[in-house]
Amino acid sequence: MASNPTTIGKLRKQGLGDNLNTWGLSGGLNGNFDLLDDAIFGIEVMSLTGDKTLTSANYTTDNEIAPRVHRYTDGGLSAAPTITIPATENWWFINNTTAYAITYSNGSDTASISANRDGLVWTDGTTVYALDFFESGDQTFVGGLSYVFSTTTTDSDPGSGFLRLDNATQSSATGIYIDDADGTGADVSGYLATWDDSTSTVKGHIILRSKATPATFHVFSVTSLTDNTGYMDFTVSYVDGNGTIANNDPITVTFIRNGDQGDKGDKGDAGSITNAGDGSAAAPGFAFGADTDTGAYRSGDGEVSISSNGTQVGAFNSTGLDMKGKAVTNADIPVAFFFGCVM
Repeated sequence: MASNPTTIGKLRKQGLGDNLNTWGLSGGLNGNFDLLDDAIFGIEVMSLTGDKTLTSANYTTDNEIAPRVHRYTDGGLSAAPTITIPATENWWFINNTTAYAITYSNGSDTASISANRDGLVWTDGTTVYALDFFESGDQTFVGGLSYVFSTTTTDSDPGSGFLRLDNATQSSATGIYIDDADGTGADVSGYLATWDDSTSTVKGHIILRSKATPATFHVFSVTSLTDNTGYMDFTVSYVDGNGTIANNDPITVTFIRNGDQGDKGDKGDAGSITNAGDGSAAAPGFAFGADTDTGAYRSGDGEVSISSNGTQVGAFNSTGLDMKGKAVTNADIPVAFFFGCVM
């Protein structure tokens, strides 16, 4: 009877009479101990250049699915990779050193480990699960989106899980480009699209903060948003910050929304002037912006006088109009009539 492999670890189940006198050889039953050793203590280091299917063969320690720890390095990635695994029970510790979220797929279900993160992936053969391990400083970023910062300044899709500014000097940036997918690979475009919903001129504030060095942060006010294919383009103004966020630095992105602009209030009643400076002929209490020594002023109890070019030309009191000894001409009548109406 021929040998058969176990479903998960591909160990040899010795068939009756099979591999006679080869138990002590690596290809015989003793080879199972090497497979168990790899599954319990092994570490598989993989340099990723793109998507990858983990190898799985019978009775060999060359299987990439066998080692319990998977460490991924960037061998030239340009997008978030997908790791294809068999649709059988298994689990792995993940050490993702790349700037991309890594997605595990069994062909029908997926789950992801965030960029530059350690975690755990397991599957029951049908569903794939993933868990990012808690790291120091995570409590600082509750509620924020996880992204990776890129120092590229081109107005284009920064790539899944990436964010970039339009200026290499971060405090001089007037644009922020955020991919529709965050660092976990989740599509958050619906949420990002609400960041200009406020009817106020300033829609809110975007806060970028380094996970590695939380004291490094930048705050921008948002005035508009353009929804492009695959990414959002925010028009911003710099508010405050500290330090410089490095290329490929994991960051959190937090948005604080401004309230809507209030309705315009009703126009108030016309006011009245109850107290004005007495003034003088040279500087009337009521004067003109371009002719400050011409106007009206209080020249005594119950008396209002008119001055022209700093000289008193007339006065109103309880007895009527006194032109102060000046003959009234046709040119004076409109002025006297005007001030009489005003008074």
